[in-house]
Parts: sequence; structure tokens; C-alpha cells
Amino acid sequence: MTFAGITLPVSPATPTVAANGSWTATFTVPASSHGAQTITAADNATTPLSASTTFTVNASLSVLPANDTVGATGVTLTGNGYTAGKSITSVTFNATTLTVTPTTPTVATNGTWTATFTVPASSHGSQTITAADNATVPASASTSFTVNAALTVLPTSGRIGATGVTLAGTGYTAGKSITSVTFGGSPLTI
Repeated sequence: MTFAGITLPVSPATPTVAANGSWTATFTVPASSHGAQTITAADNATTPLSASTTFTVNASLSVLPANDTVGATGVTLTGNGYTAGKSITSVTFNATTLTVTPTTPTVATNGTWTATFTVPASSHGSQTITAADNATVPASASTSFTVNAALTVLPTSGRIGATGVTLAGTGYTAGKSITSVTFGGSPLTI
């Protein structure tokens, strides 16, 4: 059996044809380019019989890690089932253009690509990342990334009674108020 011209492992490895001429097998979709791919199966008769059908490969997108804080670097996007030889020309994070490295990843012959990014300033919670290639009919897929809250303090040390110490939060829920700040477990007036 072949999938897009490449040998396709199936289970069982060698299906037996029943008395009524039928057989079944299962397979895992291999890494391949977006769109219709031809599957061909042939028997081992003296005069082999073969038939073909098509299977449409859809794009998929994953992100690792799946959550982090604003400013985290090296977050990796991996695309599968994109159009071979094309470039990823549109990547968005919560509907806003996302800068990735490399800037325009090229899709490999097996439909895969990878890129990294830095988590942009955004509100807490699940954000949608979408990536599309530049084919005539673009392959496009989305995944979710969860933005976690983070807190920084500047300066990071000082004497008791020092003033002007600044707290900065990122990844908090947009439009909400900070109602609780503690220092060493005790309430802190800001």
C-alpha cells in the first residue's frame, strides 16, 4: 500500500482478502503535504489487482510549551499538513500579527515547519494562535496558548522604608483591578 507514493504501514501488516473479496486495515496518517493524497492498495494475485482512493490531509498546529508568561522566549510552533514548498506568511496571536523566527518559515516536502516566538503582551487565559501558508488555497490551522500571570519588582532589593519600589504585572485579566497585594504574607498598601 502507498500513501502519496510512499509505502504505507497498515495494521494488520498484510490484510487477508475474505471470500467475498473484501478486506480492512487501519493506518496512521503520515507526515505529508496539505490536500488530497492518493492511497493505492494491490493484492499479490498472479495478476495483481489494485485500486486507489484519496484522503485529504488537513493542516494542524501545535505549540510547546502550551502556557507561559508574557515575554517568555523560545516558544515553539510546529505545523503539520501544510503545503509543501510554500511559506508561512501569516501567524497571529489573538488576531494580532505575531513575529516568529524564522520570519517566513518554509514548509518541508512532508508538510511540516517549525518556528519560535516570544509571548507578546496579552491578557491572562487562552489565546488563539493561527498560522497560514501562501498557497493559492492556503492551508491554515489554529491552536491555543495560555498566558499566565507574572509579577516583577524593581529594584529587587532595598532597605526598610525605601520608597518608589515598583511592581509590574503581566498576563493579568484585562479590565480587572488588583485588589490584593501581600509582602511576606501580610497585606501591602500600594
